[in-house]
Amino acid sequence: MKRDFRFDCVRVCALLLVLVCHLVQVFDIAGGERIHDICAYIGNSMFFILSGLLLGRTWCAKGCPHYDIKFLMQRFLKLWLPFLSFMIPYIIWLSFSRGISVMDALMNVFMLSWFAKLPAAGHLWFVTAILMLYLVMMILSRSKKTYRVFLGSVLTA
Repeated sequence: MKRDFRFDCVRVCALLLVLVCHLVQVFDIAGGERIHDICAYIGNSMFFILSGLLLGRTWCAKGCPHYDIKFLMQRFLKLWLPFLSFMIPYIIWLSFSRGISVMDALMNVFMLSWFAKLPAAGHLWFVTAILMLYLVMMILSRSKKTYRVFLGSVLTA
């Protein structure tokens, strides 16, 4: 499927909203809580909608195949390697500066940050949510035809 520049524009807008969300939180701007919430909800929603749309379009373009564990592992690795480039140095820094449990470190290394939030990195819940989206996509792609038609129509609407 050919890359569509318009999706990149939406991705940049979502990224800017999330960036504003985090900057408002860091700099404690007056009225920042409201700005933070609005930017967080809209920016994150845009990312999830875009991810679902593009994943659904690709799935339909491939003829709606049954995804298996190979699909899940490919998606995991695509996210995991860049994620580790941040997470490993951060965990090392945390272990020396504040301390961190082995369980929290392992859960974050394996992108389960939603369940083990680290200081100043609570926003990493997003990566766990994306993995859940991939898992749901794999399960629904293998389900009955009516669910597959529903999945295809929702993800490409």
